[in-house]
Amino acid sequence: MNKNKEFDEARLLTGQRLKTLRLRAKLSQANLAKIMGVCVHTIIGWEKGRGYIYGRHLRKFHKLYGVTIDYILGLSDNENQFWIDTSDQH
Repeated sequence: MNKNKEFDEARLLTGQRLKTLRLRAKLSQANLAKIMGVCVHTIIGWEKGRGYIYGRHLRKFHKLYGVTIDYILGLSDNENQFWIDTSDQH
C-alpha cells in the first residue's frame, strides 16, 4: 500500500475516533476547544483528519476520555490496550 495513502487513512481514522469520543462525552466542538486550549477550527480540522496533533494534545485527550493514545491514533482497536510492535523481533 502507498505510504501516503496509509498516512491519510490513519489521519481519517484518528479524526473519526476523536469525533466519536467527543460526542460520547457530550461535548460541543466549542467546549472541547476551550478544554484543549485551541480554537474551534483546530478541533474541526482534527476531526476531519487534517492538521497535526501535538503530543501535549494527545495526552489531554487521553486524560479527558480515558482511552489510550494508541486507540486515538488507530494503533489499537481496544480503548485501554497498548499496541506492541513485534514485527522487528527475531
